[in-house]
Amino acid sequence: MDAAGSSCFCGGGGNNWIRVGWKPPSAGIFKLNTDGASRGNPGKSGAGGLIRNHEGRWVAGFCHNIGTTNSLEAELLAIRDGLELVNRLKLMNVDVETDSKLSVQLIAGSIFRGDHVNSLVSDCRRLMAEIGSTTLRHVYREANACADILANMGVVADGLEVFAKAPSCVAHQLHDDAIGVEYSRQMKKNANVGVREGVMRQRLEHLGTVF
Repeated sequence: MDAAGSSCFCGGGGNNWIRVGWKPPSAGIFKLNTDGASRGNPGKSGAGGLIRNHEGRWVAGFCHNIGTTNSLEAELLAIRDGLELVNRLKLMNVDVETDSKLSVQLIAGSIFRGDHVNSLVSDCRRLMAEIGSTTLRHVYREANACADILANMGVVADGLEVFAKAPSCVAHQLHDDAIGVEYSRQMKKNANVGVREGVMRQRLEHLGTVF
């Protein structure tokens, strides 16, 4: 099992399958999961996320109605909102997970887009630098289910809502994550899904931040 919570095995016909589930961070580290939802791409959109401790216990969470936008901006706004919440709570040593690989690539600087998403990317980098010891990685959506629920709440929310306690709609998934429930995910035949596939980490020395 890797740090992103996925392991690999082969099924019939040479297809690759992985077992995916949310994994708690190490003791003394918090984990932020974020997600964006866009109904129409572009369309009505929401952002959501939550912070948990090493026991999988709820620390704080949010959902945010972000108006009409596309899925990439919704994902980046969710990461920014989550990092702002982490900063407000003065937490350090935070693992950040999202199921948007493109967002991770943009923030890590491995790819570049010359449009208005750059300001969101810059905000995320700045916040990660301010927080301190922070990692950012891509995970599969099965390991990001609580954040997905909150993002969809955001689509119909009244602005930004911050939750000191978990909303009832996320309680069941929160429990399943905490006890280590995993889900099977089929990968494309011949896909390279080694134990660490899907984990994207890159050190940006000028930020002093680990991605």
